[in-house]
Amino acid sequence: MTVSPRYFEVLKIPLVRGRLFTDDDRLDAPAVAVISQAMARQFWPGSDPLNERLVIGRGLGQNFEEPVRQVVGIVGDVHDDALGLDPLPAVYVPLAQRPNARATGMFAVVRTCGQSRDADRALGAQARDVRHMVLFHGMRLTLIGVAIGMAAAFSLTRFLASFLFGVQALDSVVFILVPIFLSVVALAAVWLPALRASRVDPLTALRYE
Repeated sequence: MTVSPRYFEVLKIPLVRGRLFTDDDRLDAPAVAVISQAMARQFWPGSDPLNERLVIGRGLGQNFEEPVRQVVGIVGDVHDDALGLDPLPAVYVPLAQRPNARATGMFAVVRTCGQSRDADRALGAQARDVRHMVLFHGMRLTLIGVAIGMAAAFSLTRFLASFLFGVQALDSVVFILVPIFLSVVALAAVWLPALRASRVDPLTALRYE
């Protein structure tokens, strides 16, 4: 991995031995590398990898072959895949010594001090957006059901008229009040889950995802 000097500080990756990268590790300086503890255990069992040298990319073509790098530090392991899996060996090289790395795409990692987010405008959608989304989906199903019920009721009025005496099959009051009543009940039923969903901390939601 190609990283800047403060990468380990931002991600709280501890230095085990040796040193981390500095601004002096430029393109015209000696090529260096930092390895993880898993790398040290696998390739230098029972010996000290500091001041050893790494050959990266040899035989893979000009675009992959790098200068021989000296191991100057060992850092803690990082569980990239899953906490239950053993960490993979990792090699870190300084960004300043790989100028072409920026052209292939880089990721920015940021750590802030103090409160870094607002309860209403943190990560993800705003609270009102989540609330409106839940209301829209819930009421859409209700209105579709009411429309289907109304259409079915109208289609059955002629059939029911032959069984009724002194009562109109098509009662405009019933056809107006019942859909309104059902819509109000559905709105109340959807409003509480929508309100609860809008109050969920985005970080908590991501943790359960």
